Amino acid sequence: MICLQLDIARQKESLSFIEDYFKKAKLWGYDTIILYLENAVRTSVTSDFSVEETYSKDEIKRIVGFGEKFGLEIIPAVENLGHLERFFAYENWREVRECENEHTDGRGFDSDFYGSCGCPSNEKLYELTDAYITEVVSLFKSAYVHAGLDEVFDMGVCPKCRKRLKNGESLSDIFLKHVLHTYNLLKSLGKTMMMWDDFFEYVDIVEKLPRDIILCNWNYGYIDYEPRGHWTGRIKKDWFRLYDKLGFRYIFCVYAHRASSLYNADSFYRYAKKHKPFGAICTAWCRQDSFYLGAYPFMAYCGNLWSGKSDDAEEVFKSVLKNERLAKIVSSLSVPDTGRNVAVSQVAECRYFSLECYETQLKNAIFQIGENMPSAGEAYDIAADIKDYVTEIYLGLRLNAVANEVADNYELCLNTDALAEELKEISEKYKEIYENKLALWKKYRGEILSEGNALEKKYSGIIKSVNEQVKILEKNENRAVLALEQMSFDAFGTPKCSVVAGYLGGEEKIFEGALKPSTVAFEQSGCYYHRFSLKPQKIEYLLLNFYGESASYPQYVSYVLNGVKYVPASVEKLCGEVYDERNLFENDTRFARFGIDDGAKHFNDIKLAKKPNVVKITFKEF
Repeated sequence: MICLQLDIARQKESLSFIEDYFKKAKLWGYDTIILYLENAVRTSVTSDFSVEETYSKDEIKRIVGFGEKFGLEIIPAVENLGHLERFFAYENWREVRECENEHTDGRGFDSDFYGSCGCPSNEKLYELTDAYITEVVSLFKSAYVHAGLDEVFDMGVCPKCRKRLKNGESLSDIFLKHVLHTYNLLKSLGKTMMMWDDFFEYVDIVEKLPRDIILCNWNYGYIDYEPRGHWTGRIKKDWFRLYDKLGFRYIFCVYAHRASSLYNADSFYRYAKKHKPFGAICTAWCRQDSFYLGAYPFMAYCGNLWSGKSDDAEEVFKSVLKNERLAKIVSSLSVPDTGRNVAVSQVAECRYFSLECYETQLKNAIFQIGENMPSAGEAYDIAADIKDYVTEIYLGLRLNAVANEVADNYELCLNTDALAEELKEISEKYKEIYENKLALWKKYRGEILSEGNALEKKYSGIIKSVNEQVKILEKNENRAVLALEQMSFDAFGTPKCSVVAGYLGGEEKIFEGALKPSTVAFEQSGCYYHRFSLKPQKIEYLLLNFYGESASYPQYVSYVLNGVKYVPASVEKLCGEVYDERNLFENDTRFARFGIDDGAKHFNDIKLAKKPNVVKITFKEF
């Protein structure tokens, strides 16, 4: 099974685009399409769903017909537990959501007010989702249905579920019953179930599952000798070895992000070949503020590689980009997804995780792509989409570089207005990217709306935030700088941090939120730091509170005021799970531990993440 995925749940696409996408998939060596749906089909139980954002049953039948036209099997991918946030946008579905009170008060996945997880203790959930899935599945001729079942973060938080837990069931029991319900439903429809396996790390159910379920393992970073785990605690197991032993069919899944980097595809394929996978999926998600275009070379490479047509990345990229020099440049790129820190006047992240040479590489790549653009047509649009994405990543790194220069200037009591000029240039670059996106949108999506207005919100939000920082830097205010050093096993942002400075005149909250490296978000580990600007006053005490899912490992904290450095004089544990706090005195690689580092414990008890773990630090002059 050589699969390419299309996500029409998060962003509607035109039928003409979908037909062309399928045609390309066949050309690239795929034999199957995973059509990711969520709430995207208007059925008898979703008849009131937005026409602008969803498809009629006749339109879905036409899409299935495109698959038949090109000799592709089209597998529907549905959800009936996690990732129901688009269902909950409609009021008549909200009664089946998992929540503690009026709105979701659980872990959450996105910032959806109504949450994303259905309640497996509510029979109405099954009444609705069974009817929806039955109707949707009837539109497809494939023997397979992908049932999702991934990222069910908030399962078990509502009163009904908590009652079941109190009466002796575990979250594993509840999840297993839900999986078996879904399995039996699809079995009754004559279908073979596929599902994601990420939550087997928290619910010990795999040996209890029917062996004809096909298990799909997604890992979207660099895969070393075996994959890392997902989410809190990054729980690892040699899953493929276990599945071979237990007799499951399984599939490995890579991620086609927006710049066709090969490190994920090559490393996961190398690992998978040591075992006996049933197939592979090239996944692509969430294109509501972007496009599939930049991922086409990556998609083409995966299809060619897995089908045995070609393992020559440059040649495959050349067939897509129509330019030999450009194919060489793009196939050599390594551009992982990164976050961005726009609040450059407030916080600066260490630069050695992004590396100045990496920034230089990206800057050079932007220039080289620009120098070797195809003359016109789709190949030009693909190259332009890649160039914009690489530029976006580069601008994010440049923002953090500016943030560090701002922190340096604060420490040295220098002006910051010169740095505002670079921010203005960065803002203009984001405007260019936004304008390019609007042009591509008009060409490839026409009158189709950006889901949730995500395109406009993203770029207008970034530009507005950067311009606000320009105004702050032009004020040339004097600030102190606090440096917090930490150790981390990864950069996943479930642990949170609150930093509060106490002065003679009161307290100031300096920071609240996730405090992990933003570059290569799922892969980085090691020692790192953040620097924060604060009032130019002497700190009487500092309160550090680390909470959230999983533990945090701070190493050292200090601050600079008017050119004078201050270091810890005392460290006092105030509450919570705090260990080795005296290591905060030592400016070396020793670290303290705040919170509980057992990911399974956090999954089974959501309240652990809300407990504060606090120390109070006083300072003396260095």
